[in-house]
Amino acid sequence: MKSVLSVLLIIMMQQAFSQNFSIDKIELQDTILITQIKKFISSTKKKKSVFENRGYVELRYKYVNKQTKGDELRYKISIKDQYYRPEIDRMICPRYYCYIEGKLVLIYDLWSDMLEQPKYKKRIKRKLKKLMKPYLDKPKHIKVRDSTGEIIINDKDFVPESFNIHGGITLSIFGNGEFKIEKGVY
Repeated sequence: MKSVLSVLLIIMMQQAFSQNFSIDKIELQDTILITQIKKFISSTKKKKSVFENRGYVELRYKYVNKQTKGDELRYKISIKDQYYRPEIDRMICPRYYCYIEGKLVLIYDLWSDMLEQPKYKKRIKRKLKKLMKPYLDKPKHIKVRDSTGEIIINDKDFVPESFNIHGGITLSIFGNGEFKIEKGVY
């Protein structure tokens, strides 16, 4: 009987999470987080001139414990610069977004990485593309021919993209208001 109830509970949780979600605009409240994102944007613009006109910030919560006291870890967050267009059907997508220092910040919550991918409506997919459009290169029409002159690739929406696997920072915020920054650690 317990196993049947467990299976039913798991199915209900999957169904609840797989409902259609949206990508909502929020205002970040944590002053430490906002300050560190601003510093990250500023230093990345100095290191990478391409970030001046392109790219966005990806913020992923890796650990959350809002009930912390003293020097216990409250948040662990990875912050990276990115230059690609996420494919909603293939990967985890952001739940929230905001703008800091003129840059789009896509925010991925902790549960997105651990549970089943939610289903996004076409309207939400279009919204994400529209949000990201000013931060990515414009699409180009390219044709690639083989040695016989036959067209093997005819892409009307080619966009040069790059994906940061390593880099960025990991920000740890503690219950007592202290924080620690690790560079490029994931």
